[in-house]
Amino acid sequence: MSTEHYQFFSQSLEEIRSKVSDDLHINQLLLANVVTVFEYYLQSILVSLVQADKKLLLRLAGSRNSEIKLSLFKSYRQSYAAVHSGYGQESRISQPFRDRATL
Repeated sequence: MSTEHYQFFSQSLEEIRSKVSDDLHINQLLLANVVTVFEYYLQSILVSLVQADKKLLLRLAGSRNSEIKLSLFKSYRQSYAAVHSGYGQESRISQPFRDRATL
């Protein structure tokens, strides 16, 4: 598995760390951002594993509610492509947070 997911995760955490302040409300928002980034990291790893192993994909497709799971898998792949198309540039995940933090 590629370290691309970890690099994106690490870069996002560094951006969040740079925003820490004395304001409790800002720090609470930052914590929510950390949780979101971590969830995205775990989801990225799961999808990479499923994409790399056809047996896992077939198992997912054959399980209960497979239609829903496969549609979620497809929407994840589209969002992953959108987010990582700008990888190496300014992170797009934290852009909405940056806009709110400067209010």
